[in-house]
Amino acid sequence: MNSTSKQGRLYYAELPPVPLGIRGIWKNTLFYLKHLNLIKKRKIVYALLPPPWIRNAGDQAQVIAIQNWLRKHFPSLLILELDQDQVTKILPSLRYLISKDDIIILHSGGNLGDRYMSTESVRRRLIQTFKENVIISLPQTIYFTNTEHGKSQTVKTSEIYKAHHKLTILCRDLYSAHLSESLLPQTPTFCIPDFVLTLPPRKRQNHKAKIVFCLRNDNDIESAFSLQEKEALIAKFSHNSILMDIRRSDPVLPHERQTFVEETLAKIEQAEVVVTDRFHGLIFAIVCQRPCVALPSIGHKMSFGILWFKELAFVKWAEKMEDVPTLIEECKKCTDYQVPNWNHRYFDQLPQALGLLEKKEWIITSELLYNYHSLNSAKEWKLYSQYQLPQDVEFTSEGISFSGKTLSADQWCYVYLDPLFYSWTNLSWHMQVQRVTDFREFAFNFRYQDFDNRYRYRFEAGRAFFDRRVRGKWENNMASVPFDMKVRTWYALRIDICGAVFRLYVNDELLLQSFSDELTQGSICIILWETNEKTDLVAIVKDIKVYHLLSQQ
Repeated sequence: MNSTSKQGRLYYAELPPVPLGIRGIWKNTLFYLKHLNLIKKRKIVYALLPPPWIRNAGDQAQVIAIQNWLRKHFPSLLILELDQDQVTKILPSLRYLISKDDIIILHSGGNLGDRYMSTESVRRRLIQTFKENVIISLPQTIYFTNTEHGKSQTVKTSEIYKAHHKLTILCRDLYSAHLSESLLPQTPTFCIPDFVLTLPPRKRQNHKAKIVFCLRNDNDIESAFSLQEKEALIAKFSHNSILMDIRRSDPVLPHERQTFVEETLAKIEQAEVVVTDRFHGLIFAIVCQRPCVALPSIGHKMSFGILWFKELAFVKWAEKMEDVPTLIEECKKCTDYQVPNWNHRYFDQLPQALGLLEKKEWIITSELLYNYHSLNSAKEWKLYSQYQLPQDVEFTSEGISFSGKTLSADQWCYVYLDPLFYSWTNLSWHMQVQRVTDFREFAFNFRYQDFDNRYRYRFEAGRAFFDRRVRGKWENNMASVPFDMKVRTWYALRIDICGAVFRLYVNDELLLQSFSDELTQGSICIILWETNEKTDLVAIVKDIKVYHLLSQQ
C-alpha cells in the first residue's frame, strides 16, 4: 500500500514467501538441471540486480560498474548474476547450487530500509537462507522511516542480519555507517562511495550553454520539494535550460543497459551546469566532470552522500531552492574539474580489505625506526599541551602511563612523536596496551602530520574503527569491526602500514584492514578521550617499537 507521512511517501510492498506450486516446482527443477555444472565451481553470486522494470539509469549504471569491478578483481571466478525477480522465483533451487565456499555479493543502492520493501524482503530471505556463506552487501544508503512501520521493520532487519555471522555491510555514507553499527554491533561495516564512480571519467566536451535540470517527479517517494517549487525554479531559467530524467518509460533489458547509460551520460555532458536532487544525477555530473548544484531529497541520501565530494570545487550544495540561482552562477566560474582516481582511492583495495583475496604478504624487517627503551626515549615524545596537564602523562623507562583527571566534558590525553623528525611511509608499529579505566576512546594515530591530518585506529563502544582526518575534516567510521577492549587486560597491538593499505592486529590476529591514499607519510600519536565528566583517562602503553616494513610485491 502507499502511505504519506513527514518522511515522504512510503512503498510498503513486502513480498511474502514464494509459493511454489506446480509451475514454480517445474521452473526450479529446470533451473537446477540447467545449472548443475555450477555446483563444483567456486563462484560469486551477484544477486539483487535491478530487474527490467527498474528503469532508472543510476541503478543500471551501478550494475555496469560492479560487473567491471568483479571481472577486474576476480578474473578466475565464475560470476552468476541474478536480478531481484529471478532470486524470488528460483531461490529453492539456488539452495542446492550454491556451496559454502561461494561468495554472495548483494547489489548496491538506496533500498536498505522500509521504503523499498520488495527489495529488502528478498535481501532478508537470501541472508536467512545462506547462513554459511560470506555475504557482502555492496554500498547502501540505509534509511528507516520514523513511523510504526519503519520501527517494526528496523527490528526485523536487525534480527535477521544479526543472525548471520559472515555478513559484511558496506554503507554509501557516514550516517548509514552509524546506523549499521548501531543496529548490527557484531557485523563488520565499511563506508565507501557509490560504485558508479569506478566508471572512467568522461573527457570534457564542448557544450551548449544550457542548465540541465535533473529533478525527481512530484510523486517520487524521495522528493523533498513540491511541484510548484520545482516549476518556479525552472521558470527562472526557461530561456536557457533543458529538463531531463534519468529514467525511461520502457523496461531496461540487460542487453540495453549499456546503451541506456551511455545515452544518459551524453545528455549530462551537454550541460553547462547540472541541477539535481537525484543522487545519481550528482554522480553522473562528476563522472562527466560537469558543474553541479545538488539539492536535498527525503532522508540523508543526498545530504550525506555529497560529503564524499567536499574537495571538488565544481560541486555545490543547496540547502534551499532559493540558493540555487546564486550557486549556478558560482558553478559557471569554475575552472578546475579534476577528480581523484576513485578506483585507486577506494575500490581497488576493497577486495583485500574485505578478505575476499589472499592477503598480500609484507615483511617486517629487523630495521628499527624507533624504539622506546629508556628515559631518553621518553624525551622524544611531545605533549599536546592545550589538551592536558603535564602531570596527566608520565614517561617511564618502560613506556607511557596516562592518568588524566576528568575535569570537563572534553577531556584528553594526547602524545606524539614530532613528524619533523619522525616521518615514515611503510612501517610496523608494535606496542603493549592496557585500558585501566573504561574511558570513551583509545586511539592510535599513524601517518600523523598534525592534529588536522592523520589516520587512526580507534577503540570505542565495543568496536574497532578506522577513521581519517585530512585537511581538518573528519571522516569517522570508514570501517569498523566488533572488538571489546576490556579494562585491565593487556593487548599486543600491531599496526602495519604499507602504501595505501593498513592492517590492525590484536594479539597477532588480523582484526581490520583499511585503506586511504591521501596521506603518504607521517609519525605516530596516541590519544585518549572522554566526554562524560566522570571517567578518568587511565591507561598504559609500553614496549613501543616501530620497524621498517617491506612489501613482497
